[in-house]
Amino acid sequence: MSRSFWLASTPLGTALRLSVAFLSLLLLLELVLIAMDGGSGRRDVSTLPADFTLHSPLELPAQNTYEELVRRTLFSPDRKPKASVQSSTVGASGKVSEHWLLAGVVKNGADSYAMFNEKVGDRHLKLQAEMLLDGWKLESIEADKVALSKNGETDTLLLLISEPPKKSKRARRKPSRSAVRAGSGDAAKKRRATQQKTRAPRQAKPEAQTQAEGL
Repeated sequence: MSRSFWLASTPLGTALRLSVAFLSLLLLLELVLIAMDGGSGRRDVSTLPADFTLHSPLELPAQNTYEELVRRTLFSPDRKPKASVQSSTVGASGKVSEHWLLAGVVKNGADSYAMFNEKVGDRHLKLQAEMLLDGWKLESIEADKVALSKNGETDTLLLLISEPPKKSKRARRKPSRSAVRAGSGDAAKKRRATQQKTRAPRQAKPEAQTQAEGL
């Protein structure tokens, strides 16, 4: 008892008592604040109307709608346009060769493409085999022609090849001016040489006659 009384009467005991009282006051104040916040939170939650639509999941589309995405991936090198894009919007009557020209054939490894130009219009199409052109199915692509079919009918388009302009026969037969000049110069030289050869004996004959007369 004497020891506890001595500790209480010292400054250290006084400081301990004050610190315990201060901590108790802080704890009490914190409990009061927690109780006040809990009451206001309960009031706010109770005032909100019951809305269960927020908790309901969104309706997902059917699974078959994703089949086209899987079949036609965006970054696949084998991706092809849809049939509605492949075929022209307006169906042309008659054979396809009456309305289209085969402008070119491109081969890129195992893939082949046919380039078509519309005869009357500005459309230009680049199609692969099995694609549609005005309802005609592109059956085969060769180096110089393509084959198409529609309702049992077949049509063939030949590759449009531009030929160089043909030269006229007059241009072929007519020699160039330089050749004519060279030929005329050679002929003149030959004439001069023959004239000199014929003149030399005529000039020598009078000399022989003068020698005979002197004898």
